[in-house]
Amino acid sequence: MNTSKLASYPFDDLFYACTAFFSRKWQLSILVYLSTGPKHFGEILKYHHGLSKKVLSYNLSKLVEKNVVKRREYKKGDVVMTEYSLTEQGKELQEILERLGEWGIKYGPGSR
Repeated sequence: MNTSKLASYPFDDLFYACTAFFSRKWQLSILVYLSTGPKHFGEILKYHHGLSKKVLSYNLSKLVEKNVVKRREYKKGDVVMTEYSLTEQGKELQEILERLGEWGIKYGPGSR
């Protein structure tokens, strides 16, 4: 009998894990960009063409709330700078996303 570890997870937990970061248009892309290292708000905005400041701010606040992204403020002269980076929990998620990327390369549209 073939048993799947996946089938042993409570559905609510599995549903949360699958939808928490993939249901919003920009969250996955923001997470992938932050996987390359800490970024300032303006850097993230510039990288994501078509993303408004309001939508970026909302998505970052949700990712901070979910504890996968941390927000750090510091002064640079008279200017307050804000930097975003992955938390330890976010780095664990990055490993999962890397596996999904590998799967996508193997079976996605470009694999044929």
